[in-house]
Amino acid sequence: MKAKDFIDLLKENDIHDFTGVPCSVFKEVIAYLETNEHYIIAGNEGEAMGIAGGISLAGRVPAVFMQNDGLANALNPLSSLQKLYEFPTLLVISWRGQPGKNDAPQHLWSGKTLLDLLKIFDVDVVVAGADPDSRRVEISDLITRIRKENRVGAIICKKGIFKKEKISREQDETLLSREEAISVILEEIDDTTPIFSTTGKPSREIYKLRDRNNNFYVVGSMGCTSSIAFGYYKKTGKKTVVFDGDGAVLMHMGTLATIGYYQPEKFLHICLDNETYESTGGQAAVSSLVNLSEAARACRYRSVAMVKSAADIRDFVAQWNQQPRLSFLHVKVKNVTDPELGRPEETPVALKKRFMNPF
Repeated sequence: MKAKDFIDLLKENDIHDFTGVPCSVFKEVIAYLETNEHYIIAGNEGEAMGIAGGISLAGRVPAVFMQNDGLANALNPLSSLQKLYEFPTLLVISWRGQPGKNDAPQHLWSGKTLLDLLKIFDVDVVVAGADPDSRRVEISDLITRIRKENRVGAIICKKGIFKKEKISREQDETLLSREEAISVILEEIDDTTPIFSTTGKPSREIYKLRDRNNNFYVVGSMGCTSSIAFGYYKKTGKKTVVFDGDGAVLMHMGTLATIGYYQPEKFLHICLDNETYESTGGQAAVSSLVNLSEAARACRYRSVAMVKSAADIRDFVAQWNQQPRLSFLHVKVKNVTDPELGRPEETPVALKKRFMNPF
């Protein structure tokens, strides 16, 4: 099914307001919504549910897009907002890690529990596969029930549901790629310094460029890498380097405030900012207009810089090595990835064990 056809189906059922967090399963749909419809980019799924609550309060039925891994972020407002106030809401949830299907390891637990979890929260469900048009009547009935009974319902989207469409976005070709920026930074980090890297392609690129035992690849838990690294630093006091993405920083921006409050002295927080959710298909992030380095400065990071060149990256990291302190390096990069980029060969548990005993 084409992205436009799916949105037209929702509009036929009087759903015209959309918000959410992207997933690669429906990357074409989000790209279409950004250009053609009333779509609000949310930093995380809980925020999206709050936005949806306001839309419901204005008398409309919203659609909230999210990956099934992100459903956990939405459960608190689902129970204490949508259910409590009986706000009619449609969830559009991807099904990563579907039982019996190969997928990245971080999706397997949420994949096998998705339907049971929605049943526990009394959410009506329609599962749409490769031909969602064949479920047109069921989807329409679901939305009618949501509206009439003030309920929450969900369309579950399996992988491969939407036809692939080219998604293009203008970008500054003079910028480094994320992999090039990472390579420059890694040249300046000594072998004994632990590195924590965010979920998605940044971790995969670090694994490709300089895999080592004291790299901790956060293959899921989007937005939690800096808090994991901060917890580790608080117990060990070791120099610590964090590779984050702009989407990950936006997902849990409160972590900037927590880290700034506690002032870890030897903590380098790097944000690789391509102004998109590149790992899920290049959908827009609000970082194109929101200055994350100024946010870090406001949260009391002691040394902050926004850079674009390899030379400026080297200078900043070299200075941090000489005088380690709480620092935020905001690197603007372009949205491009090696199409042959692989994944870590080890299991997450094996990666954890070697990190805990690196030498």
